[in-house]
Amino acid sequence: MAYANCAAAYKAGRAELVNGVDPDYFSAGDADRDGIACELANAPAGFVAKPYASPPSSTASPSASPSLPVTGPPAGGVIALALALLLLGVAVVSVASKRYRGAHR
Repeated sequence: MAYANCAAAYKAGRAELVNGVDPDYFSAGDADRDGIACELANAPAGFVAKPYASPPSSTASPSASPSLPVTGPPAGGVIALALALLLLGVAVVSVASKRYRGAHR
């Protein structure tokens, strides 16, 4: 939604519209060019901001919640590698210990 000015945004309960984050941001409302339009410091007395409510998506189900993309290696592979390295370390220590005891008898 594009607001004509900050007075209209405040009337709709909107303030602190961040450039690149809030789809309601408009450069005309950003007087000091800091990336925030309609700042709370300039809001009328008694103003209470309403959070932005995105329009419902027609493709997502109402119960679906947004999720982060899956990145990195599969957890099972990392755990298997860590376990293999641990077992290799135990084997090296065991062999070294047996050789040390055999050489010092």
